[in-house]
Amino acid sequence: MPDLSRRSMMAASGAGLGVTAALLSGCTLPGSGRGGRSRTLALSNRNSSMVRNFNVFSPASTIGSLANFVYEPALWAVEMGGGRVEPWLMKSYEWSDGGRALTLSVRAGVLFSDGAPFTAEDALYSFQLPLRIPETNAAGVTYTHAERSGPDAVTLRWDRPAYQELFPLGTLKMVPKRHWEHRSVTTWDNPQPVGTGPCTVDSFSTAQVRMKVRDDYWGGPMAPDFVSFRTVGEDNAKLRILAHELDFLDISWPGGARYFDARDPHLNSYVPSPNGSFAGIFFNHAKRPWGDVHVRRALNLGLDRRVVSRLVATDQAPANAAGLAPNVFGDYLLDEYAVVPDADADAAHHELARGGWKVAAGRLEHRDGRHYTVKLACFAGIPSHRMQAAAVADQWRRNLGVDVQLSAVNVPTLVDRINKGQFDLHLSPQGGGSIYNHFRLLMDANTVTPIGRSTLFNAIRWDDKETADLLTDLAATRDPGKTRRVVAGLQRIMADRVPAIPFIWSCNWAARTTAYWTGWPANKDGDSPLGVNSAPAAATLLRSLKSVAA
Repeated sequence: MPDLSRRSMMAASGAGLGVTAALLSGCTLPGSGRGGRSRTLALSNRNSSMVRNFNVFSPASTIGSLANFVYEPALWAVEMGGGRVEPWLMKSYEWSDGGRALTLSVRAGVLFSDGAPFTAEDALYSFQLPLRIPETNAAGVTYTHAERSGPDAVTLRWDRPAYQELFPLGTLKMVPKRHWEHRSVTTWDNPQPVGTGPCTVDSFSTAQVRMKVRDDYWGGPMAPDFVSFRTVGEDNAKLRILAHELDFLDISWPGGARYFDARDPHLNSYVPSPNGSFAGIFFNHAKRPWGDVHVRRALNLGLDRRVVSRLVATDQAPANAAGLAPNVFGDYLLDEYAVVPDADADAAHHELARGGWKVAAGRLEHRDGRHYTVKLACFAGIPSHRMQAAAVADQWRRNLGVDVQLSAVNVPTLVDRINKGQFDLHLSPQGGGSIYNHFRLLMDANTVTPIGRSTLFNAIRWDDKETADLLTDLAATRDPGKTRRVVAGLQRIMADRVPAIPFIWSCNWAARTTAYWTGWPANKDGDSPLGVNSAPAAATLLRSLKSVAA
């Protein structure tokens, strides 16, 4: 492995900013004038090219956040609200049968973009899709039955109390039954999508999609007439927003406060906000030696989170050992885990020795003679992830003498490998949402899946009865006191037994300019900018903006 010294890593980080720094000297891009932009909200799309596939159930779709302007969910799961859920396409919801049944009432007056009303039959069809076709269950819903329970009502049923299962309903999209029931749900490319959201497709190319803002949207009027999505890489996106050709970016920006804010502090703002999830190192517990707690503790002790945070330079703060972001989950965070843990190389080597391990020739070696290379995979195409992986590898080399075999893998391939358990260690963001969803996504030991079979939950194959029992208890309660007690047990497992290593907070990225639009909204529970990570957030954004030219 090459020598990744702090100086060389900082140089690499700076090199990634070179194109942006050059722009600060005064060059501009063509077409950055105000003409033709005053009624269009310009956003970025980070895919290398666009394919006209608006099927949100298709693994081949590349539309990403564009879907949030077309399709909407039943409920709004407020990401920065610690799991707070509010009505959206459903005007209300009510639990019954001891938390085993949830009745949702359809909001009146909602129209699809083709003018047809959104009905309880559309809602029922959408709720039944993940039951009939499991591969469409990207939201991770767990109810076992969906039925009509009134003219405008649908009831979902679980085989156990499920008070904590609301959050996935915030990502399950509602679609028109008449357009989907006779289609192949997972293969239809749906080139002219019909949804309840605020936009329709106006023009399409592989490089840019323009969407027309509806004038009959149920949520009320909006200032932009169009929303455009340009296919741009991260460096190109930075150039374009500095030239005011884009209005908003949801990318991490090393040195963003200097290179964006300082360019024009009256117009520009880079505000990364922890969203409840974290970037972490995730072990495959079904493979040796990652199921050994001594190995995991040693790697945890050999990692200086503060150094990683400084090297990445994206304004992401180092994470605590419990993996609970204080701004989102502070009500649950135990005082003993509120601080960032220190690295301790001596303690790390002592922990290895306790388990019969040592480091020899850069590899982990057990006293039985077997040895293992530390293989760490991360997502290709995301510069900050590669930088994080390099920083982690450098820490382990310095503090433990471990050489790390790094691999950057394209997103679809690595996601497939992770879900099937075909990895050793991987680096990715994970968690967030509700407090239940946060831990369930990572380590729901109620659903341990064999290697080779894909899963959305517990991809690390964490098999532990205490964790399983705690998550079962958490799902079945809505008592705040019991919730805190159960979560205390879960975060102690995370911090002491290290099923994963949280090392830096993941953020909602937001670089925005007020050159054309003001009124950028923030989340209700703080100054975090509201982006386009969900359909309700996208609609709220469009409703809030005001044109500078108006």
